[in-house]
Amino acid sequence: RRHGPAVALSTACGFLLEMSVHPAFVICSGSFGRGERWACPAETWEWMFPIDYFARFIDLDTREVLGGYHFKKTSPCRTEAMKPEEVEGLGARLLEHAPVRP
Repeated sequence: RRHGPAVALSTACGFLLEMSVHPAFVICSGSFGRGERWACPAETWEWMFPIDYFARFIDLDTREVLGGYHFKKTSPCRTEAMKPEEVEGLGARLLEHAPVRP
């Protein structure tokens, strides 16, 4: 299994990760995290197309951009749905980054 990209941040904090296929982030997606490190799960990376990706991390307290990164995926993307045993194998990781909603 191929691993996705990983980034060590300059400080431990709550952050917003924005990722785009365009370096100006014209269209982007976002994800919240906490800590001094981020790693794209292999299960996510394998579904992404083999193209260039641009990422930036923003400190949620200071709004400071902690860094900008470029990742190039060279392996093909997954084309078949996950098998039930693969989903079961993810266990609690499926909800690891999902916020609890009241």
